[in-house]
Amino acid sequence: MMIKNNLKLRTINNGGISFRFLETGDIYDVTYNDYQINLVKGNVMDGSLMNVYLRIKKDHGYISTPLIHKDILSGVSYLDHQVTYYG
Repeated sequence: MMIKNNLKLRTINNGGISFRFLETGDIYDVTYNDYQINLVKGNVMDGSLMNVYLRIKKDHGYISTPLIHKDILSGVSYLDHQVTYYG
């Protein structure tokens, strides 16, 4: 049985670095020229293994939460060199 990969990816390029995003807004991969920066590509079920985190310092340490994840985003918009997340 052959499984087809029909991902709809959005690409943003700037100065040789490229970010490709899944429909959910998760990062699929990051490349610079012909070199892949991230080790594991994201997927629709799990999202991205990479993330941007909000880290808050408390009296007894830090708490953190992911800012880019399909379960907490309400929307994503793309421009030529910009991604805007809503949620």
